[in-house]
Amino acid sequence: MKKTSISQQLSIYFVATTLCLVLISTSLGEGLIRTSYGYGYGYGYENNKPNDSNNENNSQTEEAIKNNDSQIEGAVSEKKKTKKEKAKKKKDLKISQKSVKRGEILVQSGKGFKKNSKLRLYFSKSDGTFYPPVTVKTNSEGKFSVRYLATKPAGTYKWYAVVPASGKKTKISSYKIVK
Repeated sequence: MKKTSISQQLSIYFVATTLCLVLISTSLGEGLIRTSYGYGYGYGYENNKPNDSNNENNSQTEEAIKNNDSQIEGAVSEKKKTKKEKAKKKKDLKISQKSVKRGEILVQSGKGFKKNSKLRLYFSKSDGTFYPPVTVKTNSEGKFSVRYLATKPAGTYKWYAVVPASGKKTKISSYKIVK
């Protein structure tokens, strides 16, 4: 018995594998196609030419692949968000009631702000101008709450918050004082 070298054995295996792939490919009536990751079986292709009956399916498949890729990219970019981006929450102002009788207490609150930071709250006067700001401090969750005894004349009043560090202003919120 002759001793065969490893390289001779590998070349025999390579030739045998190639022949098997060719036989399988021709028996299926479909050829091997080149893909971005190697070679695979092409469905709806004969002699590397698109089959007209499957063009619509192919375009739908390509569209599905593009959509899937964009979903994956979105999920990856979602994971890549920095702590700063995650900390950015919608700053939201709330009032305990839209309409309050004169002499009652109105609770004005907010959330979505930086933890343990200072805010400036601006409250309107009856003539539409604003009082000087009131400084409040948010809690460890980025929330604040102010209780206000409604003593102003009847009318609609506005208020908003400003983050001193950035100068950014929240949306204006409003409430009514009624007799």
